Amino acid sequence: MIAITFTPPVNTPVSIEELKRQLRLEVDPSEWDVMLDMYITATVATFEQLTGRALMSRTMTMTGKPDSNNIALKGWPVTTVVDVKYYDAANPLQTMAADNYELNLTVIPATLHIKSMPQLYDRFDAMTIIYSAGYASAKEVPADIRAAILVGAASKYEQPVDSIQSLPSVFYNIVNNNK
Repeated sequence: MIAITFTPPVNTPVSIEELKRQLRLEVDPSEWDVMLDMYITATVATFEQLTGRALMSRTMTMTGKPDSNNIALKGWPVTTVVDVKYYDAANPLQTMAADNYELNLTVIPATLHIKSMPQLYDRFDAMTIIYSAGYASAKEVPADIRAAILVGAASKYEQPVDSIQSLPSVFYNIVNNNK
């Protein structure tokens, strides 16, 4: 099944001000804010892509034809399932009753267990799961992840040409610890 972000996050795990402190910028060069925000956003995107995590709260959808009753939801941590829709054997769109599925948040990735899988119509978008994933606030993001974002964004600032090809090894160490 394919996962996409339906409603993107509003915030990032670290702020521009935190990155300025990391860089020890003593003046308030607000003209750099757009660039620093871009470095934070790019570093967050890299971290999420490498780990499969969703750092900040967002609404996600997974669409496809599941091959089992247990569906691994991308974008850990998952917080809740909003809706499960499917095309039944006759092809009309149906909404699955909430008592027909269970969300297992004790595993990574979180798993949606369909208790009784309905007969699905043979189409690429036979089932759509809408769910919430990510931390509710930057303060909930684990400290090591926030540190990795700061180090990565600072590296992009300090060595913009080199950072396109490589981030500091501490960034990748934290990525590997959070897969």
